[in-house]
Amino acid sequence: MDAWHPATADTRRPTRRGGPDRSRRAVVAAAAATPLWIGAPSFAQDAWPSKPVRIVVPAPAGGGTDGMARLLADRLRDLIKATFVVENRAGATTAIGNEFVAGSPPDGYTLLFASPPGFTILPHLRAVKYGLDQFEMVGAVGNVATMVVTRKDLPVERLADLIALAKAQPGKLTFGFPGVGSLGHMAGELFVKEAGIEVVRVPFKGSADTVTAALGGHVDFIVNDAALAHIKEGRLKGLAAFIDVPFPGMPQIPPISRLMPDAKIPGNPMGVMAPRGTPRPILDRLTAAIQQATTEPAFRERLLTLSVPCVWLSPDDYRRLLVQGRDAYGAVIREKGIKE
Repeated sequence: MDAWHPATADTRRPTRRGGPDRSRRAVVAAAAATPLWIGAPSFAQDAWPSKPVRIVVPAPAGGGTDGMARLLADRLRDLIKATFVVENRAGATTAIGNEFVAGSPPDGYTLLFASPPGFTILPHLRAVKYGLDQFEMVGAVGNVATMVVTRKDLPVERLADLIALAKAQPGKLTFGFPGVGSLGHMAGELFVKEAGIEVVRVPFKGSADTVTAALGGHVDFIVNDAALAHIKEGRLKGLAAFIDVPFPGMPQIPPISRLMPDAKIPGNPMGVMAPRGTPRPILDRLTAAIQQATTEPAFRERLLTLSVPCVWLSPDDYRRLLVQGRDAYGAVIREKGIKE
């Protein structure tokens, strides 16, 4: 019996024993043996999205995180030509929403608009059912502008002045923060540690109460991301922002990395994650669209109204900053013995 070979399949004369049928059978067999995943990424990329994509926000509607997610969802609808729906799953200091997305199918139809403390702070304070290794980074759109802010009549004009005053009066200056384990608390603890100063800690129920205390002169300084309007109107003084770039339109608030270059004070990037295992073509398409949004002046301006300077972070840079924050906050939590 003659052996069939693809190189000669079109030139061989059929035999009485059904050469063409044997050729067809061989082709069918070869096709059956071909792995089904060949070409699948392209198909997945072309087919997605065929239904609405939900962006889970692990915080209540109406807050800053929710506002950022809705702003981004609006742009993704236009850029990807699909329906993006924001779904709020608040509770347990973001853990409920984070756990939900971590356990969702990795099909590109469930995304997380992540709040950094849920990954950098919370896992050091309580057991959670998720971690960075359960997510794919899609990209970040900005960095929460947490700032070192002082009461109006404190005799300081620069961050160096505040540090010098605290060192001259150890244990005298008061540091207000919104609840144990909050971003304002932990960022403030890192600042105090890196600056080498001693202060009196004054906890409040929330961010609004903390800002109100500073406005009333009841605390000397706070670390907060909700005081920008008061700084602009001269009711509080902003000395430094926990970001890597100058705050747009606020040259008097320099990046803390320029003032304390040796300090390990991480930023707080806001961005999008997907469940681990989400197909790469889908991730790449989302990443490209989000990056495009961050180049648009209208998007950047609207994001700034939420006190978030628009700074694009690639998936690798996004993960790097979150890991940096997780390690830095973990160290200070262990050192200070902080518990919820």
